[in-house]
This record gives sequence, C-alpha cells and structure tokens, in this order.
Amino acid sequence: MMFDAVRNNKRIVQIFLALIALPFAFFGIDSYVRNSGAGSDLASVGDTKITIPQFEQAWRERQDQMRQALGANYKPEMMNTPEAKLAILDSLIDQRLLLLEAEKNRLQTSDDVLREVISKIASLQENGQFSMERYESALRAQGMSQPQFEARLRQDLTLQQLIGAVGDSAFVSQTQVDAMLRMQSEERQFSEFRIAPELFADKVRIETSAVRKYYDENMTLFEVPEQLRAEYLLLSLDTLLEQITLADSEAKAWYDSHKERYEQAEERRASHILIMTDADTDKTKARARAEEVLKEVRKSPAKFAELAKQYSQDPGSAEKGGDLGFFSRGMMVKAFDDSVFK
Repeated sequence: MMFDAVRNNKRIVQIFLALIALPFAFFGIDSYVRNSGAGSDLASVGDTKITIPQFEQAWRERQDQMRQALGANYKPEMMNTPEAKLAILDSLIDQRLLLLEAEKNRLQTSDDVLREVISKIASLQENGQFSMERYESALRAQGMSQPQFEARLRQDLTLQQLIGAVGDSAFVSQTQVDAMLRMQSEERQFSEFRIAPELFADKVRIETSAVRKYYDENMTLFEVPEQLRAEYLLLSLDTLLEQITLADSEAKAWYDSHKERYEQAEERRASHILIMTDADTDKTKARARAEEVLKEVRKSPAKFAELAKQYSQDPGSAEKGGDLGFFSRGMMVKAFDDSVFK
C-alpha cells in the first residue's frame, strides 16, 4: 500500500525531498504551540513524535528557502499563514511515514556513502578537495552540529533509496499513455457571464441576529495571528568597537583562557588504492591482488598516483591518483583511520 502510494505520487514525493524540511496550521493550533510546554508533541507517526522544536526548525528552514528563491519579492507573511504552516507539518508527517517504510524494508545509508556524499559537496571543497574548515564553518552558519547534519543527510539519502527503488520499478501502460495524450489534445469552448455582487448588495437585508449567529458558528474564519507592537534599538558592532581600546595583554589573556574556541581538529592527507570484494570476488584473491599492487608501489613509490589510476576501484579517488584530500579523525573507516593517525 505504502509503495503504491509512493509510486503513484513520485513527483510529489520528489518535490517534498527537494524541500526537505526536512518543508501549523490554524490560529487555534498556533495558540496551542505558544501555550504548550517544552516537551509537547504536535503529531505522532508510529512510535515517533513530531515535536514543537522540530516543527519550528522546519519552518525556519522553509522561510530561508523562500527568502533565497524570491529575493526582494519575499514577504515574511507568506509563511505566516495557516495553509503554509499546515503544509510544513504535513511534509514532516510524510517524511516520517517514508522513514518508517524505509526501516521496514531495511534500507540504510552506510558511513562510507555518507562520507563520499559530504566530500563531493562543492561548497565544502577548496581547490577541488574536501575542506574540514569549510565544513565546520557551514555548520556554524546553519546552527547545526556535525552529528545533527550527518544524521539528517543520512536520513535524506535513505529516503532517496526508497523513492528511487519504487520509482525505478514503475511502468506506464499504453492505455495510460493514450489517455494522457487525449487529455492534452482536448479543446473546450465556453462563455462567461460575470454577475457583480455590488449590483445587488443594496437589495439585501440581513438581520443583526443572523449576522451574530453566523459569526458565533464560524468564529475561526475571523481569527487572525497574534500581533505585537514593539520598539527596538539597533546596536552596530562596528560603532561599539570604535569605542573600545584593548591592550595586547588583555587579548593574550582572553586567548589563553578560551583556547578551545580556536582549536581545530587534526587533519591529515592520504592517498589509497582500493581493492574491493563482493559476492563474485573471493577475499583471498582480492588480498593477493592487493599484495601484488603493494609490491609495485614499494618498488616505485613515485608512481603511486599512476598505479592508483590503474588499479584502484574507488570511483571517487582513482582518477585523482588515489588522493583523498584532507580529513579529520573519524571520517574514514576505522582500520584506515587508525593507520593514518597512528
């Protein structure tokens, strides 16, 4: 059932993934969000909960997406409507449903795939190589920790596996093709006659009691979001800095007491030649091949890059002579990581 729903709505799900956020609802729900405690849940999907902080994070991310897409045409009130908030909550619920289906089908994203995807993000590269400094800077700009980002990316990649698997198995019958062609070639003729309400407004008499009754029965139609009149003072950091004189000794004392803020995880650069094993490759044969390549490397270390291009089965680094760029401890598989950082 779930797979059929995804297959039949593949385009919708793709749009959902593109908006993740991962893009509430009526005024009454807004009030609920404001008045609920820190541990309140907005929705339950299986055994998981969608919390208020998760919804607010998705809402902020969707606002940022709209702001970047529309530029000067963006208006904050666009995302402050009941419909926009409900759409965001619906997208979070859809996302949880897909994750449950992925878990049910044992779909996972390995650490190797996650590292490969992160290393190929263009905005995180410097001179064609993954930059941990850029990575950490981008995370700080988004207000996310490395575990948070990698957990969300792993989740998104798992969802793509699910949708890709279902979408690739779909097929379109000739009957469906013919029906679509007929729909696209249809033509209709119609005439329009507009009746202006203002022509009859003065002829309508409504009793005050009827107005009151309609209002009492439809109060939610007349509710508006809470508003606040505020005054604020804008402080310029540059202006404040001009008024501060800082001695070198004070700067040194601050640095000495806050060194952890300026520390960066150790990075090392390494190259490798990957010999893979699978169901069709015996581990003993793969090891023998690896040892043969190792002999060639030891014989001619200067030709490592050439040998990597010739023998390595790593699609991400083979063409670069096996170069993996700079990486910090924990980014690679444990055995390789321990060898590089020993």
